[in-house]
Amino acid sequence: MVLGRNQFFVLLFLLSVAPFYAYKVRWLMRSKPATGVGWFVGNTLELNGSISEHLVIRFATGRGSFYFNAGMN
Repeated sequence: MVLGRNQFFVLLFLLSVAPFYAYKVRWLMRSKPATGVGWFVGNTLELNGSISEHLVIRFATGRGSFYFNAGMN
């Protein structure tokens, strides 16, 4: 089997880059959709003494839930 120059470099590129991205593709293929609900607006005391607001989003799972802080903007 004789490879052309372009085919060789595409194959070389895939063999050198694929190991670094294969786990990400696998993670994306196994992911499930989720819907978050805005739970409440929280406050955080910053290091400079100011108070910032953030939205706390709750994602429900089968036996538990996850909370994420999102920016107000």
